[in-house]
Amino acid sequence: MYFYIHVVSYYEKNDRTKNLYDIFKILNNSVLSSRQSGKNLIIYNIIIDDKKPSLIINETFDKLKELENDKYDILVSYRYNTGGTVQTMYLTYKYLRNNNINSKYIGVWEDDCIFKDNYLLDIVEEYLKEDNIYVGSYWECEDGYALNNSEIGGIKQLKTNNLNRIVPWCRLYHIYSNSKDDTLIPYNKYRWCEDPYITTLGNLKKIEDKLGVFTLAPTNEKYTHCEHGINYGEVGFPTRLSINGFKFYGLSKQKFFTNLNENTIGNKLI
Repeated sequence: MYFYIHVVSYYEKNDRTKNLYDIFKILNNSVLSSRQSGKNLIIYNIIIDDKKPSLIINETFDKLKELENDKYDILVSYRYNTGGTVQTMYLTYKYLRNNNINSKYIGVWEDDCIFKDNYLLDIVEEYLKEDNIYVGSYWECEDGYALNNSEIGGIKQLKTNNLNRIVPWCRLYHIYSNSKDDTLIPYNKYRWCEDPYITTLGNLKKIEDKLGVFTLAPTNEKYTHCEHGINYGEVGFPTRLSINGFKFYGLSKQKFFTNLNENTIGNKLI
């Protein structure tokens, strides 16, 4: 059994491979918890535009396995580019269950973000004890759409049904399984709590029991930022959780997290 599993969701065409090595270096030189016991596992989930990785992609990312040491095991996995970080979380959870891999904690992160200080999991544990299903991040930036709840963390809610916003526009089919209804959900139902998603495998099982799949993004569609990333993802997912009676908490991004290379080829307007 691992103490902590750190999952990195990485789209290979963003050309940020250095982030993957920087993440390992930071993890390897950090103390995650005062109760650390046993090894940790890093899973690099490499997102590709084909059904299978090419030889070049395999050669590039399989090298990460060479980072293994007495503190960290390394696993490299590949998947098709759909569903975003929430899909990475779901598919990784299913893989771990199917292969009887267990841990005390699991965190699912994008590759461009990492924690600032030691003992992050001690802080997370305090919020998990308060029945939060996961601990994420709370972005202090004022985007004109979201209502800030707190200076130290919390969640965001939509201010008003601002018709000039780009995202989010969550419709019933983003939120409810098997729905094809494109009616917009009420603006007071929207919830933000961005990645990372730090929790336990037991909590992910509770989410699966209630929601089924974590994201309703069609698996035959290629990822787009607004739909898969936002409406189905970082807003759609916590909104679904909230509607189903779960609570969650976002730690201040400014206080607890730092950005790595954020270069992207993605179009943020679609």
